Amino acid sequence: LIYNATSGHLLKLEASTKQIAQVIIFDNHGDCNVVLPTFAVAVTDDKTMIIGWRGSTEMSDFVTDAVLGPVACHVLGKAASGIRVQAMMASLAASDLEVHGTKIVNYINEHGIKQIVFTGHSLGGGIANVAHLFVQVRMIIYHHSGRRIYFYR
Repeated sequence: LIYNATSGHLLKLEASTKQIAQVIIFDNHGDCNVVLPTFAVAVTDDKTMIIGWRGSTEMSDFVTDAVLGPVACHVLGKAASGIRVQAMMASLAASDLEVHGTKIVNYINEHGIKQIVFTGHSLGGGIANVAHLFVQVRMIIYHHSGRRIYFYR
């Protein structure tokens, strides 16, 4: 569905349980959509957050797919010395998390999100895998009043 959506209102995500997910972030990157995959975040009633990217659609996306350079990425902090990721996917994941990270973290904290799912198709799947790695490495959990509060730095 993310391939055809031009706004969050047009992105209707329905689970097999007939549960509709509420889209809280939809970023098709405006004029840059030809080279930057659409990014969206949705939340289901059972407190699951879905973070996803669309896959390749244009010839320029296939160029992005082919940028195979395995790089150590500063987003990984101290873990960067032992981990390499595909350069362009690292850049796209880091960019979307940087732009939307505060809103995502605030939503997690304010609404008691219990599970986060990273997803995407093709190019989007690669970006989702790298983003998941970034979040795992950079997540700090604080316990405050018996409740976990998540911070992404």
